[in-house]
Order: sequence, then C-alpha cells, then structure tokens
Amino acid sequence: MEVIGGSSSIHHRLLNLYVCAVLLIGYSFFDLALSQRLPDVEVEALTEIAKTLGKQGWDFAKLDPCATKGINCSCTFSGNTVCHVIEM
Repeated sequence: MEVIGGSSSIHHRLLNLYVCAVLLIGYSFFDLALSQRLPDVEVEALTEIAKTLGKQGWDFAKLDPCATKGINCSCTFSGNTVCHVIEM
C-alpha cells in the first residue's frame, strides 16, 4: 500500500527534476555551440584556400570549419561567441 506523498512520490519528483536539469544544461551547451562560429569573411577565405589547393571535403555549407581536420580555431572572442582560425 502506497502512502500519498510517500517516498516513491518524492523519488518520482526528484527524478523529474533531475531529468529537467540535465535537459536544460544540455540545451545550454548546444545553444552555446551553435552560437560559436566564424565570421563570414573567414569562411569565404577558407573556401577560396580550399579551391586554390584543390582540397576536397571542405564544404563549409555543411561542415563547421572549426570542426574540420586541419583547421584549429579559438572561440574565446566576444564573450566566447565568436571563433577565429588560429592555425591550419
């Protein structure tokens, strides 16, 4: 027999609170990751470099340039919302 407001009810509420907290934190990191990006002028420069070198697979319309092998970025500019290429 379960008592209303008993321990299983408390566990259920704690589990719901935990799930909500995890989702909220996860969304915050996802949103932050989406907001960190290269300025358009740097993406255009990378695209031109790729064309000049005949580099295949650098389609920055589909790929995040900062997640591309061979390109290193720093996303510490403007309150961690802007990235810049720092090494190729």
